[in-house]
Amino acid sequence: MSPRIIFPTLSHSLKLDKYHVEFLNKLLEDILTNCQQADRNIKERDECCTELEKILKRKYDRVTPVLSKFGSSANGFGTHQCDLDLSLTFKFKNGNKMPKKSFESRYGPDERNIEMISAELKKHINFVQVHANTVNCLPHTNMKYKKGHSLLECNLSLYNLMAERNSHLLLTYSQIDKRARTLGFAFKKLMKMSRLISSAVDDGDGGDRYLSSYAILLMLIHFLQRVQPPVLPPLQKFKRFEKKETLMGCDVWFFHNVDDVKTEWDGYMGNKMEVGDLWLRLLTFYSSEFDFNKSVVSIRETGHMSKREKGWTDDVIAIEDPFKLQHNVAGQLSRR
Repeated sequence: MSPRIIFPTLSHSLKLDKYHVEFLNKLLEDILTNCQQADRNIKERDECCTELEKILKRKYDRVTPVLSKFGSSANGFGTHQCDLDLSLTFKFKNGNKMPKKSFESRYGPDERNIEMISAELKKHINFVQVHANTVNCLPHTNMKYKKGHSLLECNLSLYNLMAERNSHLLLTYSQIDKRARTLGFAFKKLMKMSRLISSAVDDGDGGDRYLSSYAILLMLIHFLQRVQPPVLPPLQKFKRFEKKETLMGCDVWFFHNVDDVKTEWDGYMGNKMEVGDLWLRLLTFYSSEFDFNKSVVSIRETGHMSKREKGWTDDVIAIEDPFKLQHNVAGQLSRR
């Protein structure tokens, strides 16, 4: 039998008077304002994409390259320091999407294309420290985009469609209620200060010592779906009507029309708590109420889900990927 994991708990619920809640509201809003991407950060990322597309169009002149952002730059929770993660797909000249199998039959495997793209980027002055990573990982090109005195960390992979879908799901949640974004930035900052997220990696796999930003945001949404009254609905269940959309054998459908959620979800804005109060409830929830030894974080279902039913009893923390249901997003964590 695996040893139980003991997490710190609070001896009592966190409660503040009105003055201190207002102070906390202001502090959380300041974190959002100071950390979120400014217009210049967004412009820099767009300029990087434009330059990359020009280079790729010359290299792949018989098809049309399409760059899509994913991760922190695209999910509504990106800081001004976050990496630019890009998924490269292609279209036929007639505008139809080019399936990955068609691309591979014409241009070869990912590894060969990543090596070729990296070699091409090394010829261009605005892209420096270019490296092709093709061993023991998803093949990708890591580089820095140089604009003036700034360097933007970039990662480019091929047909990373599931990452695009994950980012779209998080973005939709971030747009339903502005308190979700405010709490997301603060929660990520707290976890980095606590060294639960690597300070060097804004989004992605932190190895066996860290949770990813993606995992932290799933924890936040899980809480916001369960606080009473709920702040967010489960988008994979909302107005489902037996709809299905598959990707890589997974059901990736979710309700993504934010305006319709706001008008048709009976619970929209039913929770009147200030963001400071929600922050205290979030800390109480994960320090005193959620049982990490037995329970699974899931944003797909609002009911209870156990580690036993998922077969994850040996994992330190269990966070279900909303689309790849057999994948524990926190499964890489060790017990040390």
